[in-house]
Amino acid sequence: MFPDSGERCCSPAEIHHPRDGQGLGQRADHSQAIPLCFNHHSAQSPPPYGHAIHKGTKTFEARYGTEAELLERTRELL
Repeated sequence: MFPDSGERCCSPAEIHHPRDGQGLGQRADHSQAIPLCFNHHSAQSPPPYGHAIHKGTKTFEARYGTEAELLERTRELL
C-alpha cells in the first residue's frame, strides 16, 4: 500500500532491498527492506497496475517517493 497515493495492492509482498548508499552490486540488508507487490517491484506491466521500481527508479520515485521515504513509512507502519 502507498498511503499517500491511495493505492492498495492485493498481491503478496516481495522484498525490495534499497541500493541507495550501497556499493556497486550490493544491496541493503533485510532490516532495510521495503515490501512491494509484484506490480510495483518487478513487473513489466504498464499503468494502471503500477510502475515497477526495477522498471525505472526515477519514474517510480517521482510517483511514490524515494526508497528512503518508503523505508521510513514502512518502519512507521511496523
